[in-house]
Amino acid sequence: MDCFKHLKNEASVIVIDFYRPAETKYCLQSIKDNFKFANYEVIYVCNEAVNDYSYEFYKADLCQKLILSKKNEGLAFALIRAIEYCETEYVIFCCNDNAIIRPIGQEEFDRMKKA
Repeated sequence: MDCFKHLKNEASVIVIDFYRPAETKYCLQSIKDNFKFANYEVIYVCNEAVNDYSYEFYKADLCQKLILSKKNEGLAFALIRAIEYCETEYVIFCCNDNAIIRPIGQEEFDRMKKA
């Protein structure tokens, strides 16, 4: 759609956490280190955000959007909430206990978009 050409980013990467700070930090850092295409944002949802570690990830520029929930809404509702904050044509969901282990460049991202 032509309207998406006016957006700053092409893809939103969504990471959802429920009190797994070490795994989530590793996941977020792996995205920052290995996504080599230019125009993406990371949206991080912290379910039952009862401490400050999620804000530390935001301050460290591991995510561009931080969504805090006072209760655990579960994966599905947190994903729906995050998608509502996407300002991109494409969404990539990455489980917080996973990591990107190799570089993903613009050419590979373009192939993903065509698929």
